[in-house]
Amino acid sequence: MRKHWVMLVAACLVPSWEGAASTLTRGEFTALFEQEAETVLADTGFDIVDELHLRANKPGGGELIVFLDNAYHSYELGQQPLYEAIQSKIVVVDAQLNHDSHQQVSRILPVIKPQSFLVRTREQLSEAGVNKDLTPFYYEHLNSDLIVLYVLDTPQSAQYLTKAQVKALGLSATHLRALANDNLQMHWQQTDAKWVVFSQELQGVLTLSKRDFYAASSLLAQPDWSLAALEEGWVFFMPARDHVYLVPREDAFAMSHISALVKDIYKHNRHAISPYGYMFDAGKWVRYSPLKAVEPSDG
Repeated sequence: MRKHWVMLVAACLVPSWEGAASTLTRGEFTALFEQEAETVLADTGFDIVDELHLRANKPGGGELIVFLDNAYHSYELGQQPLYEAIQSKIVVVDAQLNHDSHQQVSRILPVIKPQSFLVRTREQLSEAGVNKDLTPFYYEHLNSDLIVLYVLDTPQSAQYLTKAQVKALGLSATHLRALANDNLQMHWQQTDAKWVVFSQELQGVLTLSKRDFYAASSLLAQPDWSLAALEEGWVFFMPARDHVYLVPREDAFAMSHISALVKDIYKHNRHAISPYGYMFDAGKWVRYSPLKAVEPSDG
């Protein structure tokens, strides 16, 4: 019941924000979020730590670190209107603070898998005499090559969330993705993962500083938003779950070398994901096409 009330109050507040003449700065976005979050979540206090970084304090004790990087990034790129970005984040924070299974909610992380993962799973179900159409875990299509699943990450294991578990959370697909991406942002903070230069020979290519189970998921939430937006000028390669590379689209030398490396990793890694690169186009992650990328503009 609380979830529906929070969504209703947030929805009533946000339309008035759209009068902003230009894109809000990080500081303005942070201040606006604090103002609206304290109105909707009246029992929770918010303190601004830095731009896009707040601390939420509950009256009964307990604290939640709130990062607005993903929400601001979505708004800045025009993927969400201002009111949707703020509203979605408020709903997510409420779930993180007040969900009956708070500890579990804070451990939900996104995982990217190839579409072939579904095929293999259904084949295994069919061999076991189970209806192959009853895929037990919850998933979303990212594009024609990739899907997004959600796992409950614990020190002992990472368990895929089932459709029943996701339904019990009471979150929309949009809010579930935002929640998982926020948790992933916290994971990067805790593991101190960063984008680093791949090699002296390929100075323009970036890779993660750590081999990580969730490395491929950095497509959804970056470890470091101070980097020029991933969507602008980069091709993202994820040949395996713990191998990722960012390559400038215009660097033909780097693209040739990394493409060959990616194909080799994909061929030999037991956790392979894709031999292709992906670029952000018209609001979606699509398979990189060199011809399309260098197509001249009109005029």
